[in-house]
Amino acid sequence: MATKDEATLLLTTEEADLPSERLFAECLRLLLHRYGIAFTESRLRNCEWVSPTGLSPVIHHEGQLMTDFACICDHYQRSRGLQNPLPGASTGGGGQGPDGEAQGQSKVLMATVQSYISAFSSSISCLIDHLTWIPDSTYSNITKPRYASGMVRPLAWLLPGQARSRVRARLDTVGWLKNQQASEEASWLFSSLGLLAKEQSTGHLLNSAQPTGLDCLACGLVTFALACEHEIGCEILYELVLAQPDLLAYQKALSQSMSDEEVNLSATSNAARSSELKEDAAKKNCNNAQTNSDQDDLNDSEENGQQQQNNDELASSSEDSDEAEKEENDYEEQLSMSQTETLLHYQQISGLELPQCRPGPGSGQHRPQQAPVGWFRWIESIVMLPFRFFSHSVGSLLRFVLSILRPAAVAAAPRRPVVDPVGDVRQFLEQFEQLYGEQHPVVRVCSYSQALDAARNELRFLLVYLHAESHQDTDQFCRQVLVSEVFSAFLQASGINFWMCSISSPEGARVSQALRETGYPFLALIVLKQSRMTVVARFEGLLSLEQLLAELDAAVTDFEPYLAEERARRQSLEMNRRLIEEQDQAYAAALAQDREREERRQAEEAERSAERDANERRREERQRELARLRDLLPAEPSADEDGGATVKLSVRLPGASDRLERRFRLGEPIQHLHYFIKLQELAPERFSVCTSFPKRVLPVEGTFKEAGLTQAEVLFVMDDDDE
Repeated sequence: MATKDEATLLLTTEEADLPSERLFAECLRLLLHRYGIAFTESRLRNCEWVSPTGLSPVIHHEGQLMTDFACICDHYQRSRGLQNPLPGASTGGGGQGPDGEAQGQSKVLMATVQSYISAFSSSISCLIDHLTWIPDSTYSNITKPRYASGMVRPLAWLLPGQARSRVRARLDTVGWLKNQQASEEASWLFSSLGLLAKEQSTGHLLNSAQPTGLDCLACGLVTFALACEHEIGCEILYELVLAQPDLLAYQKALSQSMSDEEVNLSATSNAARSSELKEDAAKKNCNNAQTNSDQDDLNDSEENGQQQQNNDELASSSEDSDEAEKEENDYEEQLSMSQTETLLHYQQISGLELPQCRPGPGSGQHRPQQAPVGWFRWIESIVMLPFRFFSHSVGSLLRFVLSILRPAAVAAAPRRPVVDPVGDVRQFLEQFEQLYGEQHPVVRVCSYSQALDAARNELRFLLVYLHAESHQDTDQFCRQVLVSEVFSAFLQASGINFWMCSISSPEGARVSQALRETGYPFLALIVLKQSRMTVVARFEGLLSLEQLLAELDAAVTDFEPYLAEERARRQSLEMNRRLIEEQDQAYAAALAQDREREERRQAEEAERSAERDANERRREERQRELARLRDLLPAEPSADEDGGATVKLSVRLPGASDRLERRFRLGEPIQHLHYFIKLQELAPERFSVCTSFPKRVLPVEGTFKEAGLTQAEVLFVMDDDDE
């Protein structure tokens, strides 16, 4: 599975592009063979297909590509609503388990499968027509994001609801594999879709003779992932390729509903196609054996030859064993040969190098090579000894020659895993300072991917130096160029980050494979160009300081506008972000003011409401008090009542212009005078009654006669609260 660093290395190479035409064709062929759809022999370029239902050849036009691919997804959605959906798509009754699906006896289910295959073959034929053999003039006018959104987006609707929303949200922003932040977005997308395909395909498809419609779409996801050169999809497709018995079982199940003519046509097509693949593999192996300029081809040729030699020795040494061991070894030998052939086929169509084929089910542990048994075996071993010695000698000689021509290829041949990339850089820096001193440009002590991220974030150039200890010009270049103060000052003045590593370390070997240098000393200038880190200048061979600085200055001058454009874009984004923040802050402040104003209004309203309630309670209490006082105050007597034993008093209230007059009986208590005053509207709550002359305050207790009020007199009411 590709790591983030490996994905970053892939994005730094300008040569990384869509896979070859043959790669995508083989992927679709494997997918179609899963469902019994066969190519007609030697008619691929005409897009002629044969399906179990006898579907006529279909040739689509370019404009129908996206429409047809969406139609098959819509067909599957509609099929889920039928009473008898696709096999395995329903978990309800009917006893549809793995055994029932393997038998393939239900005519309704078989008809549904055939209907689905027909629609699927139409869509796939259109994909082959437009993704495999598009003319160069047409292909140059077709943008890759069109295929990405056109093929993946309809499939996203078939995922579960929660996963579907996440995938659709990602598809709106992911763009294509080579956009900014593409490695993380692509890894997330194909991890989720690829794991679904692996669960549905390798978990169910490989254990069931009749795959479901969802399995078919999962295989389509894997195929698309492989077309995008993503190793998650490649690994899953590799599992599908190795499952040949399941393919045969499914084709056998489908043959029950097919005519003899269709079965023969499908078998003939499959056999012809298999023969073509074997011939192509043999031709490629021959070409690889004759080519000595590429270390990868040499390694493949030597590994294949050694593996075939080991198989021959193992077969010859096992013939004289007992019967049980012979049968077991024969089975293991057949399994190994079959899987080895499949492995070579997979490496041919995908371009991926695998260390070994997956061990077959039930295979035992590896047994060491046995000694020859019998005179014939001894003679054969002696005769083959010179040929073995010659093959090993030639291989060693070729590796020695290649180590002189391409030291990086030999250093990277073991492909040791990168365990501590920062430690590799730090160790090389210490060795460099021991040999050449501490006078050198400032080196970023980090991994290569971290150096790329730093240059991207800081909008600076990145100069990468790969050190080859065994090269004859390396020492002179380091002493005359790298340790020069002029070189260090130029990098600092030009805003160039510097990173270096030895190709003998795992980290340096991996970077060497990504940058694909052919000469030493080697320098690569990398800059952010159109949202991706791109190698814009390569310096191979021994250069003088003046020549290197001149070429570096020219490259910086040519590609500085890309950084300026990116700076302007980021500044615009930053200004927009700040503007949005200011608007958000102003909006938040306005909301706070409105909230405070509303809280103040509510508080005032509550206070007024409380005051109104208090006034209402006081008014009601006063009304009750006045009613009580009226009941307590007797009626006013007349002048001649009780033989003239009455007195007429005039009362002046504070703030009132008129006087109040009332007649009281001399024997009444003075309290009645207070009742009379309280019944007046202008009477204060707390008051005292006093005479005019001489001025004295009347007591509350006693009668009028006791207080000396026997004659008409004017009284004044004094407000006690004012005092």
